[in-house]
Amino acid sequence: MQKATLAEASIALSSGIVAASLGSELASHHVSPAAIVTTLLAVVSTGLYVAQQLGQGFRSTLYTCPVKSCTASIRAKGASPAELDRLRALATDHSKHGGPR
Repeated sequence: MQKATLAEASIALSSGIVAASLGSELASHHVSPAAIVTTLLAVVSTGLYVAQQLGQGFRSTLYTCPVKSCTASIRAKGASPAELDRLRALATDHSKHGGPR
């Protein structure tokens, strides 16, 4: 497992702060503990999901086909430079993954 980036840590921390603030506000309005816990878990899990998706985007390379109607794409993570070149060639050459045959 890789260390969290500054952006990931910031998002996780801010979602925790928002959840704590929201929990305090809900408690002051006499909302049931079950509803408060459910809300807090939803806020924190959403923040962690966003941080994880952002981190995956930072740590990977995405190659897409330049043909407008083609939806082919390849996401590479932890690949060697030679492998990245091969994947780039595969993704950007429409005749290798699509088109009329």
